[in-house]
Amino acid sequence: MYMKKGIIVLAIILVIFMFSFLAKFFGSGGSSSSPAANTQSVGAVSDTVDVSISNLFLDLYSMDFSGADKIVVVRTDYSKDDKPQKQLTITDQNSIDRIVSLLSELPKNGDIMKKIAPGIEHTVIAYKNAEAFAYVTFFGSSLKTEDTSFYSGGNNAASEKETELYGIILH
Repeated sequence: MYMKKGIIVLAIILVIFMFSFLAKFFGSGGSSSSPAANTQSVGAVSDTVDVSISNLFLDLYSMDFSGADKIVVVRTDYSKDDKPQKQLTITDQNSIDRIVSLLSELPKNGDIMKKIAPGIEHTVIAYKNAEAFAYVTFFGSSLKTEDTSFYSGGNNAASEKETELYGIILH
């Protein structure tokens, strides 16, 4: 009898934990805005895009940015809080083409798994006709691949492309 009650209490705690995690991961529906002083635009268009990372869904995680007409990079330092601190909008077509090319050349699967401590994260979001259609994430300077792993330093070709890509998105 006591064992059944213990299992039920444990199940309730687990459900509460899952809901709080999902609420934090997907956002609570509130609006998130970044100050104009922390927004930078590169290219022909100087518009400000208000990006809420919590509204991006896992099914959009893709390294295929083909057809993008704008790329937005959002910097968040999770060691401080979960609000974006800086935003960069890339509209220069040459930069976009190079980003698309590098992402398409990189393997979709990494060769190592990493445990990520809270720190600086860059979410790179591809837009076409003002609609977000794909995004990837850099943790530090490491790109999380589509299979949620990372490239090891031993994969020189991928590491070189990853380093070049990181340099382009950070200008």
